[in-house]
Amino acid sequence: MEDNKIIQKESIEALNFEFESSLRKYEKNALITAKTFYHKSETRIDSLTKAMGTLLLKTQKGFAQTSANINSMRSFAGSGAMPEVNNQSAEDLLRVTNRITKLEQELSRSKASEGEGITFNNLGFQSRSETNAWLELNAPKHQFGFIVDFHTIMEHIHQQITGMDSLASLGKLYKLRLKTMSESVAMTSFEVQSPRFLTASGVHAVVDSEASYFSHISSFHKWNDPLEGFKKRWKNELNNFKSSHSEMIQSHLLPSSQLYHLALVSVIESTSWVLGFINYIDETYTQYASGKFGSKKSWHITTKLATALIREIGIPRRGAMNAFEAGDAQQINQIIFYAVLRSLDKMTVVVKQNYKDAPAVSTELVKFLSMNTSVEAVDRLVEQAAELKTSYGDMSRKVAAASNTSTTVGNKCDKLKEEVADLKRRIVKLEQKRG
Repeated sequence: MEDNKIIQKESIEALNFEFESSLRKYEKNALITAKTFYHKSETRIDSLTKAMGTLLLKTQKGFAQTSANINSMRSFAGSGAMPEVNNQSAEDLLRVTNRITKLEQELSRSKASEGEGITFNNLGFQSRSETNAWLELNAPKHQFGFIVDFHTIMEHIHQQITGMDSLASLGKLYKLRLKTMSESVAMTSFEVQSPRFLTASGVHAVVDSEASYFSHISSFHKWNDPLEGFKKRWKNELNNFKSSHSEMIQSHLLPSSQLYHLALVSVIESTSWVLGFINYIDETYTQYASGKFGSKKSWHITTKLATALIREIGIPRRGAMNAFEAGDAQQINQIIFYAVLRSLDKMTVVVKQNYKDAPAVSTELVKFLSMNTSVEAVDRLVEQAAELKTSYGDMSRKVAAASNTSTTVGNKCDKLKEEVADLKRRIVKLEQKRG
């Protein structure tokens, strides 16, 4: 019994040691990654500083040449001689302009990593005020329903499936001073973190170790059914939205406007992201289902990781709805436009990371594997303890039976001794009679 307890203790200690070793490894890797990123940032800042210095010198040179050209033209005006214009100054100016544009894009990427700048479609906004200025210049009629991201598309799909009370919606549009249904859908998309197509809204549910994080899709069969599956329905509705929304953009906006181009790009990029996300769900489930996990567990971890991605790209949207001012379409327009563009930036990063390599996925995966490894180890220990308990009961019964047997044997030995002694006495008497 003591040996079994020692073995159990050693198993638990080995498990704790393995878990602590893995944790230290993850901490070490995170520290190395942070240091590497810090050094890369320093190097990038140094290179940008040098480039700015070089650009400043070239700009000064260009201005000096321009000044010389102006003086030459003044001399021409006074003397009647032809001005001596250096044609290279125009080339220098164009080169300076291009360099400034590139530096602005680099700076906007740096700002985007800090959560301020916008790099989507090479817009190069470095702050919220620049975003608002562009919006005021290119969308003066507060047309914020044209540009979409993942959450906006999913809200449109939900409305396509469930329907919309048009009269009630028009009444709300009038009160809020909105122009189109698309604007109201863009606003309601901020009400939930997880799309209503996947998860019931307004319910705070605790998901157990084998349940789906998509409350509307409880199993992979419901997702993958070739006739009535959610995946097929999602793709069909996505195609319908892409066609209808693109037609609306083309009918309401001028093709020469920047808003027209940006809106179409947002539709194309967002629908492409959704298709990649659907493929990611399929690949993730296949990966875990072909391993040691069963169907329920595989669907559980698949929906868990997919939800982590949805939350990641939805970070720029958090809290935005709390700032909406009723009746101020311009202010709502600015908030939605900025949040949607930042969300599109997040989606672009996730695509570059091939979905599965996104930090949000890695974090959730580490948590899942560490928790499930510990649970499985504890389950194994419980099973071993149950087996040991059964073995101990068998051994106890055998020892009791052996004890009873030994008592019986002892009694028989005592009786045998008496019989031997009696036999000796009889033998002695017989010998005495013969003598």
